[in-house]
Amino acid sequence: MPAAELTAQASDEAVLTVTGTATETADGWTLPVAIVSQDAVDLGREPRLAWFQDGRLVDLTTMDHDGDPYASLAGGGQTLSAEATGDHLWGCGDLADVFDNDAAIGSAPERVAVRPAGTYDVVAVLPTGQGVLLSEPVPLTTTVSAVAPASFREGFADDRLAFGADVTCGMPVTDLPESDARFTVDVVVSPSFEMPHWELPIHVASSGGAGEGEPVSAVLLWVQDGVVIDLGTQDTGYASANEYAAGGPVLSGGSLEDNAVGSAVSTCVPNADGTTFRSYRPAGDYEVIPLVRIGYGDEVPLVLGDPVQVTVGERGRP
Repeated sequence: MPAAELTAQASDEAVLTVTGTATETADGWTLPVAIVSQDAVDLGREPRLAWFQDGRLVDLTTMDHDGDPYASLAGGGQTLSAEATGDHLWGCGDLADVFDNDAAIGSAPERVAVRPAGTYDVVAVLPTGQGVLLSEPVPLTTTVSAVAPASFREGFADDRLAFGADVTCGMPVTDLPESDARFTVDVVVSPSFEMPHWELPIHVASSGGAGEGEPVSAVLLWVQDGVVIDLGTQDTGYASANEYAAGGPVLSGGSLEDNAVGSAVSTCVPNADGTTFRSYRPAGDYEVIPLVRIGYGDEVPLVLGDPVQVTVGERGRP
């Protein structure tokens, strides 16, 4: 949006001024500010940074709000010192599934793109009950080095992502678990991409009543040069509440149509904290192998399909 559309919402309840220089931290940026009240004012949230280029708002740091005022100032020149903050992630960039070992997989997509390197005018922004307080703009030049991607972490494994299988990042394809001969997995059509997921439609079949009534989970294993470099992610959705409760679509009548799924972000590239995954899969040519898990538990049938060629472009997409 043009800067004029934001300044048109400015409030005169208080004056927001910059009192120091912007500082980069491990999480993002901070800019010291002071708020001087003109009238009594309730400040609903902590100040955040808005990012401008060429007179347009190109990013606005997400604002959390717990329902209580951040601070209240009386009229007559009361002053509050604060820090306006902004993280490294690009609020106006792409969303993708972000997986966290401490939370359920498959939650709402989150921001994963790092704000592009460049020169910006940053403005401290603070909503009030009547509008928004805006500081003067401050020039700021950024790089993308703070969140550098990696290829994959050798030997990394998350049991939930690989569905309990003995599959790790960097293992040779020849060491994958043996496919259960009672089941087959056939690829129906070529893989497709709809942000934030790659999906490969598959047909799962069983013989002799094997797996009847069991939930089925299907992921994509990503392979380059005969090495597993990504463990895939669970199904993106369920057709009914019953499927969700069961943990996936259920094998019935000896067959099932399903999608093997992989996110745009790589689950073999955990962040420095080791619990979240935010790095896009690097561009290049891959093979994807559908890995299907029949039921839940430590000892369940695992079924592998044939590899399919996939080319990935920028930001984990075609």
